[in-house]
Amino acid sequence: FRSLRTIVYQPTIADGIRNYFRYGDEFISNMFKLYTTLILDFMQKDAEHRELFAASIKRLQTEISRENAYRDKVGYVNLKENDAKNNRYLIYRSGVLKKYVDSDLYLNVPKKKDGKLVEQLYLGIAAGLAMMFATVVSFFFQQKFGNFTLPFFIVLVISYMIKDRIKELSRYYFAHRIGNKYFDNKAEILLNEDRIGTIKEGMDFITHKKVPEEVKRVRYSKRLMEVENRVTDEKVMLYRMALHIDRVKLNNLSHYETAGINDIIRFNVNNLLQKMDNPKVNIRHMNDDGTVVTIPCDKIYYVNIVLQFRYESNTTLRRFRVTLTRNGIESINEVEID
Repeated sequence: FRSLRTIVYQPTIADGIRNYFRYGDEFISNMFKLYTTLILDFMQKDAEHRELFAASIKRLQTEISRENAYRDKVGYVNLKENDAKNNRYLIYRSGVLKKYVDSDLYLNVPKKKDGKLVEQLYLGIAAGLAMMFATVVSFFFQQKFGNFTLPFFIVLVISYMIKDRIKELSRYYFAHRIGNKYFDNKAEILLNEDRIGTIKEGMDFITHKKVPEEVKRVRYSKRLMEVENRVTDEKVMLYRMALHIDRVKLNNLSHYETAGINDIIRFNVNNLLQKMDNPKVNIRHMNDDGTVVTIPCDKIYYVNIVLQFRYESNTTLRRFRVTLTRNGIESINEVEID
């Protein structure tokens, strides 16, 4: 496989093809080191067969050292005993590469609610039964006190069924059409019991296709790995806020000059933490003397936050990367935008 490097790195080969080769090569290297170090550790700990394994141990040590040198040469990340930051990135990168290679084995299964039409049909029947009961009562009293024909009874039931479904379908349609114009909550902003503004909030999960292009550009700039967006099925949560401040009232009610107000957004990550792996992953590593040691490495996850501020015709974008383990938040860093 590595003999293809001289072909892949020709000037006529596109960068994308070259990257695919690097990802595959690095993944193979990761798997090679994982299993050769595992076998070496097993042989070194088997004192009973130490002499029998002597030649194999020597061969494994040589191959692992050669692989480490190759990784350093081509720029792949190597495990280091006293470098937690390096090692956590190695674990993250190895996980992304594994998902990338495994991605060809999985089928894309976008989920949609099943049986929408049938559901509406059954709901219509239920509405018809309810209407039938009400109409039977009306029919009974009409027969007793006045004329009420059977065709009129049937038309009345069917029209009620259709009317009920039109109402529900219209509600569903308009709820999604106007969802971006209306919010979940609305509140007043008070200063000394005086209203100085309003705030509206809304939250929803959206598909990747509905993310604005300028937000996508910011999200995928300065990626830790170019392959990230190809292998991660990101869930996109949209939080919207519309804030209106009456500057005149704010100035009149405050004894001091006020530049503005600060809004604190609280994002609870507890539900995310519950689904994460153990915060530490033990990785075997061969020392310079050929012995195998176990190094605990951080297992991290990233949450990317893109903030879009709009005021009149001005738009500002900022991006933050939240580093998480199952123990909680490790760090929050702002990512520079190109």
